[in-house]
Amino acid sequence: MTTAPAPSSDVEGAAPRRGLGYVAAVGALVFWGGQAVIAKGIELDPLPLVFFRIWLAVVWSVGMLYLTGGRLSGALLRRCLLGGIAFGLDLVLFFTALKLTTVANTTVIASLQPVLLVFAAPLLFHEKIKVHEILLAAVAIVGVVLVVFGATGLPEWSARGDVWALATLFAWTGYFMASKAARAHLSAVEFTAGATLIAAVVVSPFAALSGQDWGPPTAANWFWIAMMAIGPGWAGHYLMNWALGHVPIWFGGCVALASPVASAVMAALFLDERVTLLQGLGMAVTVASLIAMTVIGALLTATPAPAPAVAADP
Repeated sequence: MTTAPAPSSDVEGAAPRRGLGYVAAVGALVFWGGQAVIAKGIELDPLPLVFFRIWLAVVWSVGMLYLTGGRLSGALLRRCLLGGIAFGLDLVLFFTALKLTTVANTTVIASLQPVLLVFAAPLLFHEKIKVHEILLAAVAIVGVVLVVFGATGLPEWSARGDVWALATLFAWTGYFMASKAARAHLSAVEFTAGATLIAAVVVSPFAALSGQDWGPPTAANWFWIAMMAIGPGWAGHYLMNWALGHVPIWFGGCVALASPVASAVMAALFLDERVTLLQGLGMAVTVASLIAMTVIGALLTATPAPAPAVAADP
């Protein structure tokens, strides 16, 4: 297991790492944007789907850990425990909400992390939130609210599903905070593998006791479950976990805000889910805010700053 170095004085390497961190976070957004659309199209009940998806992700992520020279250990799993529990609960809640309400509402509500992170980041990680960051996050949240209200009345919408999505928000935020804390001691590959394994253990009893239909999945369903496990399930989480070792946690949360926009557009294209005018306006506001935050954050990387303590990544 990789041990975190002391805070680095290598100022020259800090800015490029932060710049790559912004790029990695946006890359995670691309993978996560497609997850809800793939899941919606798979003809399986939510918890069996989560079970198959997470255990395939375990095989892949642990395999990547060993291929990069790492290994599972008790110490690694202890550092991943809180993140893995939060991740597992997030999966159970998210996929249940997804089957009950629209793709847009599920992903939008679950991505309202900046509301919680604005308070958590200064207290837990001593990150300074600047005025322009708060304002842009607030504008992005307004866009998210427009997406939610724009969906009311649509045939796919359900208030019960929105409540499940709200519960997902708290689990998802807990996962982000646990990832940020663990990255001071573990590489992104290590944390992704450990948290995914623990999440699978958390998900399994919920799936086993759910009484839901277990299929069996068709060959086509197995293919899409595997794609979901490797793409959004591993690559998306790896990229965000790597990014959180180099960028402020609030930025990761704000990037996640744009994931619903990508999901809603894909759902309209591939699942024929309607996007109302109000939803379209909300998506535009959210994307514009994210672009502004990304550009400002990239410009600020030109100013040398001490690098945070973070475990080495392969």
